[in-house]
Amino acid sequence: MMRKTIINHYPLFAPDHRGEFPFRIHAVGYYRNDVRQSRRSQYHIERYYCGVVLHGRSFISVNGESYCTFTPGDMYIMHRGKNYDMRFDREPRYTVLYFAADGPLLENLLGAYALRDAHHIGGLDCRNEIGAILKLAQEGDGELHQKAAVITHAILRTIAGALHKSTIKTYSPDVQKIKAYLDNHVESMIRIKTLGELVFKSPAHVNRMFRREVGASPYEYHLNRKIELARQLLSHPGMRVKEVAARLCFADQYYFSGLFKKKTGITPRSYRNKTPVIATTSLK
Repeated sequence: MMRKTIINHYPLFAPDHRGEFPFRIHAVGYYRNDVRQSRRSQYHIERYYCGVVLHGRSFISVNGESYCTFTPGDMYIMHRGKNYDMRFDREPRYTVLYFAADGPLLENLLGAYALRDAHHIGGLDCRNEIGAILKLAQEGDGELHQKAAVITHAILRTIAGALHKSTIKTYSPDVQKIKAYLDNHVESMIRIKTLGELVFKSPAHVNRMFRREVGASPYEYHLNRKIELARQLLSHPGMRVKEVAARLCFADQYYFSGLFKKKTGITPRSYRNKTPVIATTSLK
């Protein structure tokens, strides 16, 4: 089953997304802003959107931070749980080819390719790949979600290659050692004093050099890794919120729930309830 709607003369397909496959396409097609619309729109995103700009120009701010400019040929990823403020040039009218999706497989792919903070990908035009998903929807393919998952994996791999190729960072030996320690102790409670002892530096010095090179304090970096792992644990059946909080060494489930919602825009319980019950979806 599939619904087809017309937005400003452009078709948008909304496939049937029932079932337990861990990747779901909710909509795919073209969007063109109406000249009668306000030149500014605000959205709280409940799914993931990936698209390519075909015409026009937009300016997008994420969670109130500075605007990025999107022009034809640029790609974007809009992440679930984040707030977007969008401004458009009215002429030429802003047109994109996009798809909306969610599911634990997509969550894991974004984490595996380090794309949770990727929003603007300049000059990387994947319209052919998104067009292939649109064609599957138009044809009513019974394996739309499975085939779209493979295509989306290829898109994200291409995006990651383009972004990380230009943003690869070389850390100092001390920061590399601290970062590796944090990565290997995600489920543990870490003290800044312990990190200082690893590299024979004072806690204050560790904080300064890590923030300077990584862009976040050791505590912030470690907390983000915990939330990342929490997403995966909550995607598995049988893991209660209280158990996830205990496994990740949070003081209690209420403290954990507050931090999780602050980082993702949704409570752990709601996140788990929206995730299909499947045997395993994690990527190694």
